[in-house]
Amino acid sequence: MIRKPTPQYSTAAEWFNPRRWNQVERLLRHIAWHGMKMHLNEDGYQRLLDEEEMRPYQVDQAADDAWQLGLVEMSWTGGGWIILKVLSQDIDRAAHSPISLGNRGVA
Repeated sequence: MIRKPTPQYSTAAEWFNPRRWNQVERLLRHIAWHGMKMHLNEDGYQRLLDEEEMRPYQVDQAADDAWQLGLVEMSWTGGGWIILKVLSQDIDRAAHSPISLGNRGVA
């Protein structure tokens, strides 16, 4: 099997398309509005669906992108749910800062 080389990006802006940017922005705004910290459990997903019209897969993608950019801290609860805590809302700075794939972005 022939493998294509993994693309090497110097900044997140090279892979971070406008749709994903918008989803991260909506997620961060929602978490900030609710006290800078949020549990991604059934209630959290439902609030995001009701208030931001984000489906669970969109929330998960936005949470992963925000973590990769260093915008949120992610931890687990004892019940297996994720807790997101906003570290920064400066998406533009994070997206244009140098990154190394396999490592988190910058805070």
